[in-house]
Amino acid sequence: MRSRATTCAPHASPSLSRASPSFARVGIGVRACVALACAMFHAAVSNYDTSARASGAHGAGAAATGRHAVVERACAVVRDANAWDATHFVALATRGGYAFEHQHAFFPGLWMIIRACARALTRVLDGVLGVDVSFECASGVSAVLVSTLAFAVACEAARRLARRAFRGGHFDALALASAWLFALNPANVFYGIAYTESGFSCASFIGYLALADGWDVASGAAFGAAAAFRSNGILHVIPV
Repeated sequence: MRSRATTCAPHASPSLSRASPSFARVGIGVRACVALACAMFHAAVSNYDTSARASGAHGAGAAATGRHAVVERACAVVRDANAWDATHFVALATRGGYAFEHQHAFFPGLWMIIRACARALTRVLDGVLGVDVSFECASGVSAVLVSTLAFAVACEAARRLARRAFRGGHFDALALASAWLFALNPANVFYGIAYTESGFSCASFIGYLALADGWDVASGAAFGAAAAFRSNGILHVIPV
């Protein structure tokens, strides 16, 4: 199966490669545009959902100055962005486990990665920059970074998977359009905060690419990672 995929690769149109040398850049650009749009709407319209503020994550204290003021402002922005279900993922990452029964609906894959990244981030900010930041703020920032990176990788994986499915002639344009539709899907805003969409899509696309190349163990590992993000990841056993 691996040899067949290798021999088919040269038939992919070079025009598609020139049109999008790295679709991960598109993913980063989309995330930047969505973040800017969210910031503009946040400044113009009051929040409908106040779950992030109700969590009491970053209570008001003495006015900070300098770098600490910048960090506190960044924490407030990230806190407001991580609303709805994202508050649970950030809380789980901060606490390091489940406290309430209903939180078991949120699978551990995302919040465990967020927690690991938050540990590294706090060490860098405190040890290198000398900035003291709460672990909850570090978890929120880590959630945005993890989801953004996963979305960028998922965009590139989606492009490669589409090229694998639609090879030759006018189908190359269809492959590129499929990748763009994923990058600009209507639920795009959830792909840059503490939601499972980016991680699940990234692991799923990588799994199907590995499966197409005949790497059964690698595809199984990727599908297992997808199932750690969302319960419907178990359905990946069907093509395997």
